[in-house]
Amino acid sequence: MTEDRNAAGRRTAILPPWVGTAALALVALVALWFCVRATLFRSLEQEYPLFGQAISPPSPVSQALIALNRASARDGTADPLARDLLQSALRRAPLLADPFTVAGLDASAHDDFARAARLIEESKRRDPRAVIPRYWLFDNYLRSGDYARGIAEAGPLIRIQPAAEPAAVAVLTALLQVPAARPALASALRASPVWSRAFFSQATASPSLRDPAAALLRSITPDDRASTGQEQITVMRAMIGAGRYSHAYTLWLRTLTPDKRPQTPGLFDGGFTGHTEAPPFGWRFPGANDGGMQVIAASDSPSGSGLAIRSTGERARVLAEQLVLATPGPLHLRFATRALDEGVESSAGLKVELRCGPKGKALASQVVETFTSRLEAHNLATTMQEGCGAVLVRISIAPSSEPGPVYALLTDMALQRQ
Repeated sequence: MTEDRNAAGRRTAILPPWVGTAALALVALVALWFCVRATLFRSLEQEYPLFGQAISPPSPVSQALIALNRASARDGTADPLARDLLQSALRRAPLLADPFTVAGLDASAHDDFARAARLIEESKRRDPRAVIPRYWLFDNYLRSGDYARGIAEAGPLIRIQPAAEPAAVAVLTALLQVPAARPALASALRASPVWSRAFFSQATASPSLRDPAAALLRSITPDDRASTGQEQITVMRAMIGAGRYSHAYTLWLRTLTPDKRPQTPGLFDGGFTGHTEAPPFGWRFPGANDGGMQVIAASDSPSGSGLAIRSTGERARVLAEQLVLATPGPLHLRFATRALDEGVESSAGLKVELRCGPKGKALASQVVETFTSRLEAHNLATTMQEGCGAVLVRISIAPSSEPGPVYALLTDMALQRQ
């Protein structure tokens, strides 16, 4: 007995050490092959269901997809073969979603929309990323007047299928013309869905939808805090481009906190008190990137502050501008300037002008070339024309014949009727 064990030990010992390593590697390769094979078959079944049907036994996924393709080719009607495939697929894989999609499409093709909705909702529950159920539910709910449920499908549909966004947004913007759908739209937009920017961009591109879009945006914008979302900017720009300045102004007010909102329309922050960037009906500073502008305290000004301008003055450029609501008639722009007490004498000037709207012609302009150590008041008078709706106040550098710097303070700006 001892000799037999010793002999067996000697026989084991004569095996090369690499044999065990090779055996483990072979087992790993076989396991990897089965994993790759299963993954490949699943992928092929999705793309080519007939491939899966040719495998013995046929895959439930392949059976369901073949049935879905047959029903889709027949306007949603499931023929006897499709039904047999679905029954077989469900028996073998009870959690599949596609059989419910096919059954729902079949019910829809026979005008049983209530049953169709139940079946396709179940399909969506089983496979939330399936595209066909989302499309069908989005369309069906909107057609049947269930706007809240239909609109709720838009976001998931676009996330799953980004290429669907243009068509889905076109349908949603068309709902602006359906009064019964607007409350559901407002409720959905308060949650800032993925399609909100595209919605307002497309809506404001249509002249007939601009006003409803603006009204909808006003209804969902909180009144007790500033709202500066991209949707707000999109609609404001569209309204200004269409000459609807009063609508744009109402939206602009919502971009300010309640304590900063003016009580009546007029030139905003004429003393440059520090509430700087608030376009379009507040100051915009195109020249800020070049430096040389700063809000500073000015004890000699009624406003208590002003815009300190330090510029080389070598070229004409816009420093600041603001759109102001106005009605036809005489207008006076009053403002004050003085030199900055920094020992630098200005040789270039400041040009202040009034223009008809953001892209209209100039109504009046004045160049201030001399700046003294004391505040000097100025008055620029013009007549607002019919059709302007708003006046653009623009401040720019006015280069002199001999290029030189501008060191000046601008403050106490006000646009008045007389």
